[in-house]
Amino acid sequence: MPDFGTLSVAASTAPVVDRFVTEPVVITDATLLQVICEIGVAGQLDVLPPALHPTSPPVAIWQLLDVHDSPWGAFRLASIRVGARAATKSRSFLAHAFVDNPDAGAALRDSWGFPCVEAEVGLRVGHDRVAGWADVGADTPFDVELEDPAPIASGSIYYAPSMNLASTPLGTRLLQVDPEYLVKSVARGRPQVRHRPGLVDDRLAPTWPISATSATVDITLPAIRFVCDPALPAAQGTEAVTPAAS
Repeated sequence: MPDFGTLSVAASTAPVVDRFVTEPVVITDATLLQVICEIGVAGQLDVLPPALHPTSPPVAIWQLLDVHDSPWGAFRLASIRVGARAATKSRSFLAHAFVDNPDAGAALRDSWGFPCVEAEVGLRVGHDRVAGWADVGADTPFDVELEDPAPIASGSIYYAPSMNLASTPLGTRLLQVDPEYLVKSVARGRPQVRHRPGLVDDRLAPTWPISATSATVDITLPAIRFVCDPALPAAQGTEAVTPAAS
């Protein structure tokens, strides 16, 4: 039998999504820094809801999205996800999100269930490294680097769809957020993540680096098409969102 997550899902801690967004939002020429590392096996199941299976090996995904223009203005979004599967499909569970634009944070939270915390989010692109970080007061819960970037083929990169926990008109649900990506250019390099205890669960501390990429992308944030009961296996608890449910 496959393993399932054991996270106790509390609706009171989830963002409130009053209606399911039906129109996609297109963002062009954004920079997307992604770093993937293994995390410890012990406690991995504790950070995933019962709808999802853990990956093997267990991984966490650090992403920083730098957007120059959007319906909410320029913003930077730093997020930390846990690698997962919904039945047989590759997914990631959104654990943390940090944003430097309150309007963008409200839109991402209210429409797609991002648990945004206001932060100072930075991205530095140099010839020898790409560095990203998020500061919340005296804490730095997100601090990653890609070292020695080298160009690779744009088709070499994959971004796992995200499962975002939210309180919805259907109850507490995981929203399937599966943006479309047009990758215009991409480089890879050596990954580095600095974990500091504080706002981020210590069970997400990296144990072994896997990959780091930095890409220029167009992103289409999707309409919500599917949601999942977080307490049931995804094969049983997934349902399509219809206009009547909005």
